[in-house]
Amino acid sequence: MTSDWTSEPHVVIPAWMTPQQVEAIATLYRRSADGSANQAAFFHRVHQHIGGYCGLTWCGMFVGIEPDGYRHT
Repeated sequence: MTSDWTSEPHVVIPAWMTPQQVEAIATLYRRSADGSANQAAFFHRVHQHIGGYCGLTWCGMFVGIEPDGYRHT
């Protein structure tokens, strides 16, 4: 799994986030930054939720990301 988040030193990945979730978020960013100025601003939009999944609003919809990286809208 390769993620471009590691090339951005100002992006801090929370300890609770799985590598699969990080990759899923990086994929969303590559598809559309959706108004974020950079990766750090995009990543800052991600919030932890109960049950181990995280989520963010992206392109007008809420995207939930399970620990295995599977995305739901």
